[in-house]
Amino acid sequence: RTLVLNADYSPLSACHPVRGALLLRENKAHEVESTDILLFSEKLSLRAPAVIVLTQYQSIGKPRRTGNSTRPRILQRDACVCQYCGGVARTVDHVIPKSDGGRDTWTNMVACCAKCNARKGALSLKQSGMRLLREPLEP
Repeated sequence: RTLVLNADYSPLSACHPVRGALLLRENKAHEVESTDILLFSEKLSLRAPAVIVLTQYQSIGKPRRTGNSTRPRILQRDACVCQYCGGVARTVDHVIPKSDGGRDTWTNMVACCAKCNARKGALSLKQSGMRLLREPLEP
């Protein structure tokens, strides 16, 4: 992996060495340290970068909040009880799947056990043949 530092030398992320080499090639980063691993293409060969610094500062935005309906709060609201089978819930399921336009809201997320979550998958309640023990409400 290649360590990617922001323009102020603060750690930003890690990426695949090929991605790091592309950033260098496009003059979007400068190499600080390289490895002994060689990367080859049709027309060029170069050492894989170990650490690179971006030429332009990338601001890191605040994480998006989802109306306070985060996973721990959903589990707390439902008392860690699976809303499909009544078992112990450790995951969260979207009643209307995100692939069908379901949102991260209190009324669309329920606590769920891993077995029921896998069974329901990206299906609607009707398609999966499953029922909720109780309707999800905003606290």
